[in-house]
Amino acid sequence: MKKLVFLFIFIISILSFAVTQKTDFSAYNLSGEIISGVRVVKVESFRYSYSPNVIVVNSGERVRIKLSTRDTEHGFKIPEINFDLKVKKGRPREGEFTAPKPGIYEIRCSVFCGSGHKEMKGRLVVK
Repeated sequence: MKKLVFLFIFIISILSFAVTQKTDFSAYNLSGEIISGVRVVKVESFRYSYSPNVIVVNSGERVRIKLSTRDTEHGFKIPEINFDLKVKKGRPREGEFTAPKPGIYEIRCSVFCGSGHKEMKGRLVVK
């Protein structure tokens, strides 16, 4: 019986911890600005990050990413929506997509850029 009580308390503790660790993106302001009906977001890529690394948009919005890099070639990939934009130093690029249903989508670098490549991630938050 003691083991069962301990197990129950342990499970409740783990679930409570998981719930408190959830990031609340509702306080984030929308990213970029609206130009001719399109949300335009400027993103700078560099080893091994993006600035901004969290992009917030509304579901159904047309979004244009204006990507540049400080150092070497990088990618800006959102696998769930089949969006992939690659950029080289001195050659900014742009790409557009329609924001999907509300949720959090991972952004990752799609061009090997060095030892920290796997850690180069961001988030697309769709409200």
